[in-house]
Amino acid sequence: MLLQTMHPIEGFIQQGSSDSWRQHVGRYCLDNLLLIVGVCAALARLCCSCAEWMVLVYTSASIVLFLLRLETSVIKPEAAKERKISGPIEVKAIVSSHDKRDDFGRLLEWKNYFGLPIREVLPMGEVDDNFAKKFKKRLLRSGFQLSPGKYSWESLLAYLIETPCNKHAYSARQSGWVDGQFVTPAVYVGDFAGDSLVESGSILDWQQTIGKYCRDNPIMILAVCTALAAPIIGWTDLESFGIQIVGSSKSGKSTVMKVAASIYSDQTYWETWSSTSNGIESIARARNNMLLCLDEFKQCPAQEIDQLI
Repeated sequence: MLLQTMHPIEGFIQQGSSDSWRQHVGRYCLDNLLLIVGVCAALARLCCSCAEWMVLVYTSASIVLFLLRLETSVIKPEAAKERKISGPIEVKAIVSSHDKRDDFGRLLEWKNYFGLPIREVLPMGEVDDNFAKKFKKRLLRSGFQLSPGKYSWESLLAYLIETPCNKHAYSARQSGWVDGQFVTPAVYVGDFAGDSLVESGSILDWQQTIGKYCRDNPIMILAVCTALAAPIIGWTDLESFGIQIVGSSKSGKSTVMKVAASIYSDQTYWETWSSTSNGIESIARARNNMLLCLDEFKQCPAQEIDQLI
């Protein structure tokens, strides 16, 4: 049994006097070697210099009391120094699935070298993957400032995981209507196709620069109506549908698609059929309950057309 250094702390209680102790405790130690050793050890410990002595009681077939002189040096800890580990980053919300049983993560917001705010979800499933190495790469690619210190990333990751946050956000595996709200890919996990929608101008601007040219043009009107129908068709009993525009080269097929895409974003919104089946599937998830524009149908591999449709 090792009796370690005792410091005056709260919890020591005084009950009675030394005479009371002798009458109620001490007299029972007479002729009892084990109790005598215990009392002597306690008294010796109090009499010794706290910094230099330790009492060690070893019990076996016999009982021996040792007083050991400690030749120790006291190492005084250096004053804590603040060290920059990264640029500004904030935990905005705890993320989970709608039933709060899956897809947990942290919604983070940070600024890159140019001060541009960026939001992305840190999935808890990636934390155990070599200290979230994939997410670290995404941070650095976005222009996030991370100090080159040995433990900078580990310290930052611990902060992001352990920081308490009262706000809660639902995660969704695809865009579209979720619990009465329309989810867009503005905040996403990993390489999510069609990462964001682009807003440019107002409705009045669109009416003056695009909408007025659709008058008396049934193909243009069809394209605009199709784009507007996509987000609301889920609230009806109608099935989803697709429209293929066929015509000779330079007949305006791509222009019609661009007019439809202008309802949602800019010219980066549409894709081509040349993507692989897995690529188009990822794009379709990003366009759920929205318009999906695919150009250059002839570039689609013939053996994959049926599967993709």
